[in-house]
Amino acid sequence: MFGSKNREIEKKRLANEYKEAAGQTQSEIDLLKSENPFESAAAKSAMAKASRTSKQMQKRTLNTLGQRGGAEAMMGLQGATNEAAGSAAGQIAVGAESNQQREIAGLRGLKSNQMGQYGSTRTSAIDEKGSGWDTMFKGIEAVGGVLTGIGAIT
Repeated sequence: MFGSKNREIEKKRLANEYKEAAGQTQSEIDLLKSENPFESAAAKSAMAKASRTSKQMQKRTLNTLGQRGGAEAMMGLQGATNEAAGSAAGQIAVGAESNQQREIAGLRGLKSNQMGQYGSTRTSAIDEKGSGWDTMFKGIEAVGGVLTGIGAIT
């Protein structure tokens, strides 16, 4: 009555859109959780750069040592290069996992907002039920007050 049924239907439809969006966000969260953060493009790029840099450093050092470098120097250089590459890999892994956790936290916040919107819109749709009758009764009451006022004047 007085459009309240149409408003209720539209609010329910809108609420369901929020709920559907929250479901899609949850799917993104689940997908992100299952991904290996070390396989991200940024992590791969950083590992490739660390590997190139350590190999260049090793070649330069070997060229500097030249004929004077003994077996012990070569082994020490190899150990230092491997340690540097391992340290870089560890730092990259920590950063990649941190990025993944930050993305998940952001998506969880988005989902929470979507579900909040769903709840408030759904509540509003529920409140819409019967509001047409309330409006009608208030209108009748107002008309009755006007008629009472007119009756008192005459």
